[in-house]
Amino acid sequence: MTETEPSPTGETMLDHALALAARGLAVFPLIEGGRIPAVSQWPERATTDPAAIRKLWTSHDPVLNVRRVRPYNIGVHCAGHLVVDVDTKGGRRGDVSLAEIGMLWSDSDDWTDTLTVRTPSGGRHVYLSSPRAVTNSVGKLGDGLDVRSDRGYVVGPGSVVGGREYVIEQDRPIRAARPWLVDLAGAPREVVNTTNVEVLLDTRPAIDRAIDYLSGREPAVEGAGGDAHTLQTALAIGDLGVSEAMCLQLMADHWNDRCMPPWDFEALARKVENAYRYRQNDVGSRDPQNDFQPLPSEPFFDGEGNEDLAAAAIAAGQKPARVLPLEDYAAVRVDFSQVALIKGLIDEGAMSVLYGDSNVGKTFLAMSMAYAVAAGVPWGERAVSAGGVVYLAAEAGNSARKRVLALRARYGERDLPFALIPEQVDLLRANGDDVAVISAVRRFEARAGVKCKLLVIDTLSRVLAGGNENASEDMGAVVRQLDRIRIATGAHVMVVHHSGKDQARGARGHSLLRAATDTEIEVQDGLIKATKQRDMDHGQPQRFELVEVQIGTSPDGEAMTSAVASIGASLAEHEFAEDRLTPAEQTTLDALKLTLERIGRVFNGRLVCNGDEWFEDWARDRAPGAKDPKAPWRVYRRALKDKLVVEEVGPNLWALAN
Repeated sequence: MTETEPSPTGETMLDHALALAARGLAVFPLIEGGRIPAVSQWPERATTDPAAIRKLWTSHDPVLNVRRVRPYNIGVHCAGHLVVDVDTKGGRRGDVSLAEIGMLWSDSDDWTDTLTVRTPSGGRHVYLSSPRAVTNSVGKLGDGLDVRSDRGYVVGPGSVVGGREYVIEQDRPIRAARPWLVDLAGAPREVVNTTNVEVLLDTRPAIDRAIDYLSGREPAVEGAGGDAHTLQTALAIGDLGVSEAMCLQLMADHWNDRCMPPWDFEALARKVENAYRYRQNDVGSRDPQNDFQPLPSEPFFDGEGNEDLAAAAIAAGQKPARVLPLEDYAAVRVDFSQVALIKGLIDEGAMSVLYGDSNVGKTFLAMSMAYAVAAGVPWGERAVSAGGVVYLAAEAGNSARKRVLALRARYGERDLPFALIPEQVDLLRANGDDVAVISAVRRFEARAGVKCKLLVIDTLSRVLAGGNENASEDMGAVVRQLDRIRIATGAHVMVVHHSGKDQARGARGHSLLRAATDTEIEVQDGLIKATKQRDMDHGQPQRFELVEVQIGTSPDGEAMTSAVASIGASLAEHEFAEDRLTPAEQTTLDALKLTLERIGRVFNGRLVCNGDEWFEDWARDRAPGAKDPKAPWRVYRRALKDKLVVEEVGPNLWALAN
């Protein structure tokens, strides 16, 4: 479904979520078309508050200035409830078991006359309230009867999985669970922390070890101990320091397809859940990172008055608070030995965005930088730090192949530490492909025998995987994934992106991207210009041109061509001013010239006007009504100033640049 498309019942997912909250059920988003949480810390974020739910299920569209409904499925946190999941697929006897316990334990009152939801597989979710939390269990009440309570969840009605909807079968008030059922379900186990230190789960080394283990793990075979083999596999992954949710994702992605036959997702999820619920040793018991020794005197006992606090924490069986380092003013030092990846443009281990309109040569430029780093040759006039390159062509993989062939045709056939990934990936969702990207980079490094210094991701819109680049939630999620990849690999991450409708505003999408970026590079009209630099001078623009190269011959003898970017020298300031203005910037400049002619005020020998006078001439032909009519004018004014076309020669006094 699209972002605003309703479910098959004609209601949006938000409508269904709000209706469930009105029944007193705390809800949270699941991924579109799936059963996995779309948000982290879902037990804490599940809510009955309508305002919070609208925020979780909608995002702001700045163009239309409206909020758009997101197509997330609905998770129902079962805290305060006892939900019986009646499963009938795969030979399970949920309906029979439900009837049996009813005959054995209930009186003439129909204890199942309550809210009941029919699942796509033919099962049911029977909702009951509970005075206390019970154990989340699989089969404890009988074959095919699973229980969800505190810190457990079920998929809510209205959700769609595999094209089929969860539908309310009995629209009744949620009744209280009978005492005998609460007793049968049992109280949850008390979790005891036996260490003074929190176990760190889902670290990158732990995930990599899990992937390596699954890659060599024998598949499960039906009729040959497949159930036990799957359980042991999940136990082993947990031992390595991987959480239950991540274990399920990794087994589904890196092992399940080889099983004979593969488990369906729900069955695999139950196996993993059972492994984690009934395991005998702690999660992370075989993770070297969590092989903790007795607490040392450092960094908790640091001679700065923290000894008593740390001792009290240890005595209480708690982890002492982390002590952050303090660098004295006179002792602060900077490592100046770090070299730039491309001198004066991008640093090693940083993040950049290369942006511009369609068909201006962004990919050709990114390919030229990739070649220079892999070959260890200058990029134009700029020195380069040589290293490995991985180019993730998430958009138009076959076109990327042609551009690699063009590089080889232009510069000669040679073996370079340069690898292409011609696949679309998902860097939006928490269960997306960041681990796969990191794994691919490390496989490349092992194969090439060199450190990957540059990872190009082309383009942002493709790795956003259907998300809304103008929404802070989606752009923030992608930025976090990019940061994970950058930190885990140590590579410079360059993202190829598009300009917005108004080029003066820079790259398209939410400002979180620009805030997270170290270097922002604009491509326009045959020029490359750094529009943001965190730790270096912006420098002057460089010209480039695309040079056509023959890369092969078609079966009918026609020459097949592509192109490479040829980088020129940096330009002087006066070479790139007015001829690079957008139409909106040119209109704003024309308004200033009109104002200067009309006002005729002289300041320090120059013709000037104040900003309000300039704005009045600019706004004269524009329709009123905007909340802040000066906002676009200020953007264009700033662009003209950045392009050295106008100058602020005094407080709010403007003149044409000399």
